[in-house]
Amino acid sequence: MKRVRGIGTTAPEPSLDAVTRQTVVELAFAGAQHGMHGEARTILDALPALVPERETREWLHAALLIALGDTQAARACLARFEAADGRLTPSVAVLARWLAEAAPAQVDANGSFVSSAAASVAASVAASAVSPAASPSSFSSSPLSPSSPLFFSPRSPS
Repeated sequence: MKRVRGIGTTAPEPSLDAVTRQTVVELAFAGAQHGMHGEARTILDALPALVPERETREWLHAALLIALGDTQAARACLARFEAADGRLTPSVAVLARWLAEAAPAQVDANGSFVSSAAASVAASVAASAVSPAASPSSFSSSPLSPSSPLFFSPRSPS
C-alpha cells in the first residue's frame, strides 16, 4: 500500500495496466454523460487507485464532478486549486470555462469563482497552514495538450 498524498487515505499500487486504467476513467465520463451516475461516482471514488499522478487525478476529479452535474463540489475543487496556486492556472481555467457552461451564474467573466460556498472553501484553504511543498504544484501545461504528463500513454493502434 502506498499513501496517496492529499487524499488522506491509502490506496493500493495500481495493479491494472495503463490502457485499462485509461479506459475505466473514460467510461466514467461516458457514464456521466449517459445517465449512469452511480457507476461514474464509483469510478470517481476509485480515482486514487486508477490515477497515480496527483495533479492529473485532481484535475480529472474536478472534471468528472462537472460532468456529473455536481457543480457545488466542482466549484469547491476549483477554488482549492486557485487558492493553492494563488492564481487561475491555464488548465484550471479550462475547467472553470466548462463549469461556467454548466452553471453560468457561479463563475464571473474572468473565470473567478463568485459563489459563497467556493469563496468560503478558498478562504479556509488559504488560511490553513499548508506548506508550499504540500500544495499542488502549478499546472504548467494544459491537461488537454499532447505534451502533458498523463497517467497513461496513448493507445497504439491495434
